[in-house]
Amino acid sequence: QRQTEVARELSLVTERLAPGAVVLDVGCGAGVPVAKYLAAEQEVVGVDISSSMLTLARANVPRARFVNADIMAVGFEPNSFDAIVSFYAFFHVPRQEHEALLRRFFTWLKPGGVLLLTLARQDDGPGYTEDYFCDVEMYWSYFGPEVYRDMLVRTGLRIEREGVIGHGYGDADLPDEHHPFVFCAKAERP
Repeated sequence: QRQTEVARELSLVTERLAPGAVVLDVGCGAGVPVAKYLAAEQEVVGVDISSSMLTLARANVPRARFVNADIMAVGFEPNSFDAIVSFYAFFHVPRQEHEALLRRFFTWLKPGGVLLLTLARQDDGPGYTEDYFCDVEMYWSYFGPEVYRDMLVRTGLRIEREGVIGHGYGDADLPDEHHPFVFCAKAERP
């Protein structure tokens, strides 16, 4: 069960947005707490590959629009979003697709748009599956932070802040876990 309180790092995004700004929530899950929090003042579009999670999201956040799709297959118009957030989802996409996904984010962001993205806490995971993660089989794939810094620069996303964020679970049976995050703004292409 995810915690119901929004991570304070989300304020990096919200302080840059005017009411009615359009935000993409990648890997939105059941919509709580991120999409629900954002939908109070923003237009939210959530994307998740799990139809069962989106059934919950639609009930939890009726003001948002949800799309059941693989983030690598979904299409949005260029300059569609003022912000993109992705909590605990990026590392479930095969790492060989990460740079292409960051390019998609760059294209979808409006000029001056921002991205808040959590990364894996380990340095190298070419791809593996855990069948015990909250009783669901889960795929993981990631590079270390240095690789992502280079990718972000190549794609035109300027890192404005880095830090560490808690995993978002309130279950005392799960180990304490923290993930790096990056907060970026859309820059001109290098």
